[in-house]
Amino acid sequence: MLPAMAAAKAPLKVALFDVAPYVITRPDEAPSGPYVQLAQDLVHQAGLQVSFRIMPFARIAGSLASGEADLTIGFSTEAVDKVAQDLGTVLVVDSLVVTSTKKPARTVAELSNHLIGRARGGCQDLAKLPRQRPELVDVIGFSNGMRMLALGRLDGLRLTREVLDHYARETGIARSELGPEIVLGKRRVDLFARRDLDPKVAEKIRATLSRAGR
Repeated sequence: MLPAMAAAKAPLKVALFDVAPYVITRPDEAPSGPYVQLAQDLVHQAGLQVSFRIMPFARIAGSLASGEADLTIGFSTEAVDKVAQDLGTVLVVDSLVVTSTKKPARTVAELSNHLIGRARGGCQDLAKLPRQRPELVDVIGFSNGMRMLALGRLDGLRLTREVLDHYARETGIARSELGPEIVLGKRRVDLFARRDLDPKVAEKIRATLSRAGR
């Protein structure tokens, strides 16, 4: 009984990847940002404790599969869907492409001959287009991508509205230095749990999500 009781009281481990402004990590400070706050609120409301593991995006699915993490917050991906159960939606964001002033575009069809930057292998919205698909290139990060876009070295950058606003402030790039934006659609940000998480714990969190109207 003692190991079971200890496991029940142990904090749930939440794996997050550090993409500002959703997750912000600074030296010698606890992680912060909307994803951190959402996880804390939901788990605490379910009467449980939480701890965080900040890691590269590519490690998230593996951490759930190995038990290194119990939960994560993010977009549905093929890798995560294989190893996790979806407990529900916590946030809905606008997925968009912001284009350059040198090669502006206002519709998805106009992007067919554009070079579009993406961070961390994202951009499923465009990668799934059946035809007239733009050329996708990985950028080191959104700061780098924003600067390349302003200089005309990219024709567009795929991101969310919150990320665009954050990195515009961080880089000091004025909105007038960028071209039109194309809203690709709404993307759900969901809370995922490893498949073998205690069913009672998973149900507590799912019920908390439901009561919160998410």
